Amino acid sequence: MAMYGKKLFALLFVSTLSYNASAIDLTGSVSSSKSNLGYSTTTSQTVSGNIAFYLTDFMRIGFTHSQEISINNGYSVGSNVDESTITEEYYYKNTTQMDSNAADLTFILYNGAVFAPYIFGGAVIKDYKFRLEKTATVEKGSVRLGPVPNAGLGMSIRLNRDFSLKLSYTVSPGIKKMPGEEAQGVLDTSTTVGLTYHM
Repeated sequence: MAMYGKKLFALLFVSTLSYNASAIDLTGSVSSSKSNLGYSTTTSQTVSGNIAFYLTDFMRIGFTHSQEISINNGYSVGSNVDESTITEEYYYKNTTQMDSNAADLTFILYNGAVFAPYIFGGAVIKDYKFRLEKTATVEKGSVRLGPVPNAGLGMSIRLNRDFSLKLSYTVSPGIKKMPGEEAQGVLDTSTTVGLTYHM
């Protein structure tokens, strides 16, 4: 499966290079969040970059790399049945990192002077790394998923001749896993706001 994914991306990349594209878009986005709830704190950061080659005025092929890191740390507290006495308390830190590489074909539904809505679909490969630290132990794990389908929609808002805001919503299969446990299938969704430079 991994070899098939490499061949797929190589074929799309070579096909793009062999085409004399009339325009190229470069897009980058960064996001960070931190939340506190009870005994735990969750911090997440996401960085992504995209390069897209226009095949026509209404169709482009793009390649996206993104990296997401989520850290959840705090204290796990156990209590007796009536919750009147704490029976166990320990510190933990759970770190999950996901690197993804996607190739998508985008269809622009309306290429207006300011707004340009679009839909896209393709394939993505995801590499997960897991690390769970408890008071006296460390557990690690990693897994690769893909290639799996990747699809979504978005809106490009032109700011001037060279720059645009790019808003996109993406859906693709993913996994949820703790070190030492079996992976569970989930549906990953992401909303991204990025800045695009049009060459």
